[in-house]
Amino acid sequence: MGEPTGVDDAIRHFIEDASDFAALDAEVWEPISLATVLRSSPQFGELVLDACCGTGASAVPAAELVGPGGLVDAVDLAEPMLDLARARAASLESARAAALEAERAAAREAAGEGDADAEVDDEPPSDSDASGGLVPQLVFHTGDAATWEKVGYDVVQCVLGVFFFDDVDAGVRHLASRARPGGRVVITVWAPSAFEDLTDALLEAVVAEGGEAGAAAVDRFRARMSARRVPDSAGALAHWLHTLGLVDTRGEEVPRHVDLDDDLAWRVVLGTSRNNLVAGLDDEARERVRARLLASLRERGIARVDLTTLIGVGHRPADADDGWNSAIGAAEPAVADADGESEGDADADADADASIEPDSDARAEADGESEAEPAADSTLTDAAPEEEGDTDTDTDTDADPSDRAKGRKGRNPR
Repeated sequence: MGEPTGVDDAIRHFIEDASDFAALDAEVWEPISLATVLRSSPQFGELVLDACCGTGASAVPAAELVGPGGLVDAVDLAEPMLDLARARAASLESARAAALEAERAAAREAAGEGDADAEVDDEPPSDSDASGGLVPQLVFHTGDAATWEKVGYDVVQCVLGVFFFDDVDAGVRHLASRARPGGRVVITVWAPSAFEDLTDALLEAVVAEGGEAGAAAVDRFRARMSARRVPDSAGALAHWLHTLGLVDTRGEEVPRHVDLDDDLAWRVVLGTSRNNLVAGLDDEARERVRARLLASLRERGIARVDLTTLIGVGHRPADADDGWNSAIGAAEPAVADADGESEGDADADADADASIEPDSDARAEADGESEAEPAADSTLTDAAPEEEGDTDTDTDTDADPSDRAKGRKGRNPR
């Protein structure tokens, strides 16, 4: 997750300044990520690829939704970002463990004050309850999502990450090919209006106070922004995904504006690609830029920051043939789910499993295609053996009989 910059600068920024990025979680990354997950709508037991996962703001909620019967592969190039993502998951685990202990304590107290024969479950938590057990289905990988090899995901999502690909079209096309036939692909990008007023004021401040280093930084920043190759409207996003091979595509503008104070304004500078405008300045010049920016925002009456995004949703064609269909043809016998419905009956209940369809006047369809999302296909079988040269050693990526016992039914990306 992040913003459009040159790849080298992006990696440097997220390695050296990961904490500044994370400082915007509450105001920026978490709301945008949750809006994306609402539209990708991971279902219990599904397999999800979260590309350019950053600090896990979309990967962690996706892992909660798929549950222990599913799997989320979260991929990012910046290891410091993944460290923060792991900390996010660990914090969630700790909170759940504390809540579970509080429930047990309340049950023990109620049993002591009430029915003496009341039974209280005071056994140690099972593996799924223990610390680290809430999200065992979430696996973090340091790697390039644009070359990720595993396929067969029910959902592929990328929140504010496609800007990092050297070839954006090729990168998104590759991500789409990681989905199973019929699988959902969800891409979130910035709307053209995002950060616009704040960025204009910052550019002016850097030119005025940053000297030669500031002027050079502004030239590089403007060159990168003019070179960005992503759609600039909901309709354009839907059409773009269609041209990359997806069907039933739609785009949606998700407006968001946040009240701006001096602290948040400067955190936005440090925690986004705007950091590249001030990173090369000495401390005194940076402080002059900060003071000039804040004064300019007040003079211009800029009291809010625009965080509007565009979210595109598409589907891999159901008849896509890349070798994965041969695995579907050898599907395992149906396995009853919690409601007693067998996997073989899943298609008959497509409407019940359809992804969430948020209402919005800004939604736009591509080429008149349907907005309806298909039900998740639960008939994928064991992954085919990995080809020679696939060196991924993560324990959750290879099909194993124990996965079936844990409820994953042997469905793993290959």
